[in-house]
Amino acid sequence: MNDSRPEVSRVTRIPLVKPYITQEVKDRVSEVLDSGDLTEGQVTKAFEESMRPLKNPAKIAVWWMLRKW
Repeated sequence: MNDSRPEVSRVTRIPLVKPYITQEVKDRVSEVLDSGDLTEGQVTKAFEESMRPLKNPAKIAVWWMLRKW
């Protein structure tokens, strides 16, 4: 079978969005990573406590993360 399409030697990536990450966000992420407590640390506990009284925690979770960072 003969394929007449040209060979593609490389793929060009087209960036959809350039991420904007502030130094404050980088610092907060570094604090969590350096703590070694990715799933049971103080940030997670604070997040879980803030979600406790809410009726729609999944929707509010995004709001909380954006508000904090």
